[in-house]
Amino acid sequence: MELKFIDILGQRMGYRESAGSGPELFLVHGNSQCGETFFNQLEGPLGRRFHLFAMDLSGHGASDSPVDIASRCSFPGHREAIVQMAQALLSGPTLFVGHSLGGHLLIESSPRLEHMAGLLVFGTPPLALPPRLDLAFCADGEVNTRIFSGILRPDEIKDWAARQFWKQTPNATTLVERMISETHPMARPALGKSAEQGDFVDEQKILESLSVPLAILHGERDALIHGDYFKGLSFPTLWNGAITILADVGHCPHLEDPETFDNIIVQFAQHCGLFTP
Repeated sequence: MELKFIDILGQRMGYRESAGSGPELFLVHGNSQCGETFFNQLEGPLGRRFHLFAMDLSGHGASDSPVDIASRCSFPGHREAIVQMAQALLSGPTLFVGHSLGGHLLIESSPRLEHMAGLLVFGTPPLALPPRLDLAFCADGEVNTRIFSGILRPDEIKDWAARQFWKQTPNATTLVERMISETHPMARPALGKSAEQGDFVDEQKILESLSVPLAILHGERDALIHGDYFKGLSFPTLWNGAITILADVGHCPHLEDPETFDNIIVQFAQHCGLFTP
């Protein structure tokens, strides 16, 4: 994978690009991670078969920290950056893939993503308005506080990273720890304030009218998301008419079981018409 930079709304933003020349995939990471979280996909068979772009959100990874961080790291700010970067980089039908926060942002941005041929989200419970965060997310006060906290202690970073995995994955856990520590400390509070101000969009309403194929993946052992929240959810274009449950993985299946995760991406990309076998 190659780290590149592009000017988006006057800010230098980073993204990683795979060597593949096939159909395009646009990947968006979760809170306090960055595009590097998709290194298995970028550097592996998926990245050689498809042309992958993995952006760094404002205040994350290699993207410059914006002066107006309260605005650029808000929900509307992140959505606008996604739309602008997608318009600048993409050239044809694209499968958009979002993890956790990235999934929420892609759902909310989808009406403006003109290249979208399909949408796949994971670690992302689609929220309605008003959002029932208590039903969607596990009620762990410590983790919930860290999601929107500024400077975190080393032990808090380690604990937050460890809770995102079900299996023992030392290398992946270390990567997540590093990405959390390298995130601008004001990016999380800016996002939290944006949430308090009600900057959400009704994601379920958007998905009800989505015209492209939709896949929602959920790690069976995800300690951050309530699995029961997905019961009863149904959307017109939902792949196989059901939420796809991934066995024996937590919040980060792309890191915990990349082979299974990548196979699902390929199957869904085919379903979206991005290629024929």
